[in-house]
Amino acid sequence: MTAEVDSYLAEVRSHLHLDLSVEHRVIGELASHFEDKLRDLREEGMSEREAVREAIVSFGGARSIARLLYQAYSRGTWVEAFLACQPHLLAAALFAAHQWRSPALLGLFSAVLIGIAVAGWLRGRPAWVYSWAGYAFFPLLVLAWLGRGVLTRAVSAIAAGGPIPAPAWQPVVLLTLCAAGGVLLVRALRLAARRDWVVAALLMLPLPVFGAWLLAVERFGGLTGDGLPLAATLRWDPAMARLCLLLAAASALAIRARSRSAKAAAILAAGIGAGAMIVRVTSAEAGFAGLAVASLVSGALLAAPALLGGRAHKS
Repeated sequence: MTAEVDSYLAEVRSHLHLDLSVEHRVIGELASHFEDKLRDLREEGMSEREAVREAIVSFGGARSIARLLYQAYSRGTWVEAFLACQPHLLAAALFAAHQWRSPALLGLFSAVLIGIAVAGWLRGRPAWVYSWAGYAFFPLLVLAWLGRGVLTRAVSAIAAGGPIPAPAWQPVVLLTLCAAGGVLLVRALRLAARRDWVVAALLMLPLPVFGAWLLAVERFGGLTGDGLPLAATLRWDPAMARLCLLLAAASALAIRARSRSAKAAAILAAGIGAGAMIVRVTSAEAGFAGLAVASLVSGALLAAPALLGGRAHKS
């Protein structure tokens, strides 16, 4: 294979945005077609240089052929769509049963999420694993939120030149876990965006939604407090269950759609709509401005992986 053909295949691959195993297979098949085309052109009497030029022209632009290949190979199976929905459906079940405050169920839920996310990530990062990976970071988000008072007091004491309030190990452990979680999240987003910012957005999808919910719960006593009225819980939980079903539907569509624009539209629409709906359900005084701000923040967080994708592509 000549350098021109290798460069063409490399450019096609850079725009494929498929699973690594699928990319290897697709590029191998494309290279085989190139060899057949070059052989036919040589048999017609063309020189090697002319044959290469004619073969590349006949295949078309690298972006165009990559788009066609993406549409042909990017559509996941129904099994993959089902797997991508499961973390959202599990979260919906917790809210529907009003069990999101149960330590045992939350611990089991978190262990299952993290275990499946890690296993899928290590086994080639199939498209469905990104939904699980997004939820896997939520326990760290909750831990950081619950421990923010400890960290704030420790920072204030250090700034004042005094000792860290006892027990001193708490802020150290919390800071270590939060820093490690932040590094892992950024690393996961970069790896996902290197393949496609759309799957990185799929990873991010539950985080702004549940972040908005966490802020709303904190206004009424927090996760561990008793200030959240029973009436509010009974009203919010069904709404959160429905939002999780919305996220599940968006994840399934992102797996099954052939077009990248359709995948991105499903993820962004679900995230933006869910953020606004949480504000609407949990804050009776929220007006249009509040809903607009929530939508913009959710949209910006979900679209942020596009920047990582661009930088990863350049590197």
